[in-house]
Amino acid sequence: MAVSIESLRRFAGADPEEDDSVLTACLEAAMEWYAGAGVPQDTTGALYDFYVQNLASYFYDSRGTAEPGAHIPDEFISSVHMLRAAGR
Repeated sequence: MAVSIESLRRFAGADPEEDDSVLTACLEAAMEWYAGAGVPQDTTGALYDFYVQNLASYFYDSRGTAEPGAHIPDEFISSVHMLRAAGR
């Protein structure tokens, strides 16, 4: 996958001095969520990279809330259908 912690840091607007552990956890959670939804991990797909960064940013922005993964916004649910087709 082409998403690095530094690219996610810029995408999410995270503090450049912040420890990588939170961003890493958000990125891993986003990748796991898409894998659980049946999306094949595509190491070269810009669309996959975009949605993984976007979901990781959502998790990052939702940190500190009771359950950020309890309600995934509809845009991510819709993206699963595009990404499944793109991964075939």
